[in-house]
Amino acid sequence: MHTMATPELTPTAAIAFAAELGCGGIELVIQDLYRCGLPSACTIDKASELGTYARDLGAPVIAVTPYDRAFNAADQSRREAAIKGMIHAIRLGKALGAASVRVLAGDAVDGADWNPAFDRLVAALRQLAAVAASEEIGLNIENHDGTMADSAARTMAIWSAVGHASVGVIYDPVNLERLGRESYPQSLALQRQAIRHLHLKDDVIAADGTRRACVPGRGNVPWPAMIEDLQRHGYAGDATVEYERRWLPDILPPASESLPEAIGFIERCRASPALR
Repeated sequence: MHTMATPELTPTAAIAFAAELGCGGIELVIQDLYRCGLPSACTIDKASELGTYARDLGAPVIAVTPYDRAFNAADQSRREAAIKGMIHAIRLGKALGAASVRVLAGDAVDGADWNPAFDRLVAALRQLAAVAASEEIGLNIENHDGTMADSAARTMAIWSAVGHASVGVIYDPVNLERLGRESYPQSLALQRQAIRHLHLKDDVIAADGTRRACVPGRGNVPWPAMIEDLQRHGYAGDATVEYERRWLPDILPPASESLPEAIGFIERCRASPALR
């Protein structure tokens, strides 16, 4: 369960809620001014205490989601600040007991700015990968709008250039679809070798052709086929129900009303991949 699903709760309350739902763990936001996340200046000791609490309750912190992203900034001070923030997030993740840290791959650029920004991004991610390796935690680049990883092909170009065993990819097919990028199965085929984490959410297509977030299982995303595909090819990474209530409180109902349904849908897909 992603803590963006529960903006009304504190992290400790969200962990207790996830445990009640029977989730295998949580993906925890690290960002200032968000109730259901850790502040970026959280101490290692506080993070360790929270990690112990989560494990004792049976819903350990599996991954963390910081929002540092200026790794490709032309301004050196911005770039160094982002790297410093991410290094602390990596160490918080380690203290929490997480297996991985989400990476936003810089700010989106295009045209003549692409190559120099790409080089700065890769250099920063190699530096961060070395820190992650020393902390025995993974870094996963998410398919995400507003970043240089805004398509499956671009994500894989970044991953390949970094070329570090600590770095993988978060496969978010809905983000790619919303951006008009590669659709499944192409998006999965392109990234299969690098995928270490899955973000699972759902959309419906409105009459005007726009996409609208919905409870997983109620939308048009072919999750049964994707889960079957991942299982068939031996996927062994983590999966997060990325229920986006934090950003869409007027569209998505409270997690207490809808996450049990979503989790039931996912479990049925896992148990019966032929479900359509």
